[in-house]
Amino acid sequence: MNTYKTASIPASVGYEIGQPAYPDPKHDPSHQLPLTPELLTKIIDGTQTEHGGGFFWEIFKPAAGHATPTDVAQALCKKLLNGASRCSGTFPTLSEL
Repeated sequence: MNTYKTASIPASVGYEIGQPAYPDPKHDPSHQLPLTPELLTKIIDGTQTEHGGGFFWEIFKPAAGHATPTDVAQALCKKLLNGASRCSGTFPTLSEL
């Protein structure tokens, strides 16, 4: 994100749910950086504070042991919308749709 900031290019922070697609966990597991609840908090408190937007993807991928879509949605909402009442909602799962 600092590259964008240095170049004065507006950017939003992205959050991948579950096991990251890149690098391949079978070929390069040491460089995997799954979004754990602890890392989500660190990014929200550190990096996200400098950006007015955020997005996430892979919302229906299993997130066992990682930050869930609801975790990410609530954290972004609370940070970007100053804890609006809608920030307490939950993200539906495939089985609920």
